[in-house]
Amino acid sequence: MEKYGCNVLYNPEQTCCGKWINQLGMKEFSKEAKQKFIRDHFSSDYIVAPDNTCLQHLIDDLDNYEWTPMIQSRVKHIKNKMFELTDFIVNVLEVIPDSSQIVGNVALNRNTNSLLKSRTTEALKVIFNANPNSKLSTISIPDIDFGYVNAMQSLLWPKLTQRILDHFQEKLQSKYQAHYFIDSDIVSVNYFRKFIAKKDVPLKVLHPLDLFQLV
Repeated sequence: MEKYGCNVLYNPEQTCCGKWINQLGMKEFSKEAKQKFIRDHFSSDYIVAPDNTCLQHLIDDLDNYEWTPMIQSRVKHIKNKMFELTDFIVNVLEVIPDSSQIVGNVALNRNTNSLLKSRTTEALKVIFNANPNSKLSTISIPDIDFGYVNAMQSLLWPKLTQRILDHFQEKLQSKYQAHYFIDSDIVSVNYFRKFIAKKDVPLKVLHPLDLFQLV
């Protein structure tokens, strides 16, 4: 982001968004995490993260609490200023990274239930469509074919996670003939990347950050 002219501030005191705490039923602790997030970030011009899962949770959950009018105004500001990194670079900074080093079929997750992930997917399409000589095909995977792994599932049910990853990898290659799979969920990408690394298959798993490192 600094390479593209941004003044980047990183708060070393920031904590979890509260998603997993909330899903485990500890809503008061989740509210405290969100109060800290509001204090830490309400004065920012933009809030940018390389993973839109946490940001989407905040967008969905921040309105589920009773806030004072002052905090509510800060919540409104924060919700309008959240961007996943790819979305921010393409749609706010109007920079299109060169993806010509990626040649082949690329599978993207089309998640219409997530505003931020949908915007990320559209931003990735802009990146790829800007390079017609890269011989790149963009494939959208419907929501029903996705859901391949998440952090909680992988910890509690590792054998189930293994079967899901097997099925997902087979579908990417047999149904979509994918050479690359790109997704902005860092946790899921890391699990899937480690899984693929143990198998001799011509499939590369990328996070959007990998695209920007090619520049």
